Amino acid sequence: MILVTRLEKLLAPVLAHRELDLVRVQLSGQHRPTLQIMIDRLDETAVTIEDCTGASREISALLDVEDLIEGSYKLEVTSPGLDRPLIKIRDFQRFIGHEIKFQTCEMKEGRKKFTGILEKADEKSIQVRLNDKEAQSIEVTYSDIQQAKLVPQF
Repeated sequence: MILVTRLEKLLAPVLAHRELDLVRVQLSGQHRPTLQIMIDRLDETAVTIEDCTGASREISALLDVEDLIEGSYKLEVTSPGLDRPLIKIRDFQRFIGHEIKFQTCEMKEGRKKFTGILEKADEKSIQVRLNDKEAQSIEVTYSDIQQAKLVPQF
């Protein structure tokens, strides 16, 4: 986890210079790990192939110099996709009015998995109108959200 934090601090300014936002850094695998860098555009338009390839080249060169990851690894630079993860507070605030799926750390109303319309997102919590018979709203603190993502709309 310390390595991921170091990578985030190193890469965020480089991506910001390209008008890109660092959504997530994930390092997975043992033998030849995969470093996945998820990016989005600061202007909220769609991420292009050119955005990914340009960012990949710059990140690769920087990581070669900094040498934070031992041995060989595979670098992937991707867009968040249609079912993008919601990680930062500003992600939740950006997608108010959209349908989301999320899982809580602790049981809430007898379950952990929820789907509904994101109604509110402040500095401490979100409010979601659930997709159930009662269409009730629940409030959940960010610290109680294990994972959250958008539900793709077709």
